Amino acid sequence: MITTKTITVYSPDALPTPHAKRRAFDTLGQFETDDDWYAFIFEEFTARLETRGYGDPQLAFSGFGSQGDGASFTATLNLPRLCATLKFPLPTVPFDAMLATLARIDSHYSHPNTVRVEIDAENDGTPCSPTRAEALDTELTALETALTTDVRTLSRELYAALETEYFDRIDEENLVNVATINEYWFDQDGHLVR
Repeated sequence: MITTKTITVYSPDALPTPHAKRRAFDTLGQFETDDDWYAFIFEEFTARLETRGYGDPQLAFSGFGSQGDGASFTATLNLPRLCATLKFPLPTVPFDAMLATLARIDSHYSHPNTVRVEIDAENDGTPCSPTRAEALDTELTALETALTTDVRTLSRELYAALETEYFDRIDEENLVNVATINEYWFDQDGHLVR
């Protein structure tokens, strides 16, 4: 036996109750933020980082709206290029005698304060006066600080770009447009019926 039922369908902004609207907008928001919605931001930011001297950047983020949310990255460090980018004086220690790492210091979160630059200089056995050793230590500490500041600033910029894109995608006006373009319709309770 075949029975035909007729139901009234709504666009998300025309639903009869706030609860139904919220359900519909939540469904549409999930459509807009599934998969790799952030991929183009990662691609652009990766290219920017590589130009500055951060090689093979690995970007991470969590968000949006909880304590600990943020973005950061790890990468190999091209110290000569980074010094030129930051207009930082070249260290007197040869670059090949330095081991520089951009380390993640917290594996649970992704915000800017979870990464830092660490630089160690190898001693080639050449005697060094205490004054010179102190000057070298000060020089490397200043470079570490400058690079860590740059990394954290860039991480905040990355998060801001991600956050803007995310909230633009889940904006109700955008979601109404998505529903209209894709011909998504909802029942009176806000369930998708297409």
